[in-house]
Amino acid sequence: MRIARRARRRCRSLTRTILELDRELLAAAAQTAPALLALPGCGAVSAAKLLGEIGPIDAKTASRSTLGFMNEMAFELRYLIADAGGLGRCDIDLLSHGLRRTLRNRGEYVRPIELVARQLTSRI
Repeated sequence: MRIARRARRRCRSLTRTILELDRELLAAAAQTAPALLALPGCGAVSAAKLLGEIGPIDAKTASRSTLGFMNEMAFELRYLIADAGGLGRCDIDLLSHGLRRTLRNRGEYVRPIELVARQLTSRI
């Protein structure tokens, strides 16, 4: 009986800690990137994980080409997240990996292995 009471107190304590940390994450995400929280399925934990992976998004550029690539990446992310049923159902690490593995050159999307294949066939 004593063990059960101790376990119950520990569970309640952990629940309070989790709720407190969730509120802190929500406040930090709302201050840093409120647009993330507006995405369907993106809660405090998902937003914090994205911000931890890529950092705050406050990039500015005078290059129209770079801006175009950034917009294309944002469009691609919106599509992939919506296709998965919301950010909560996405594998953020996989999304990040896919974006980093896509080479962007003048609007043409090329996977590295496809680029190697092109180079090899052009030499033959």
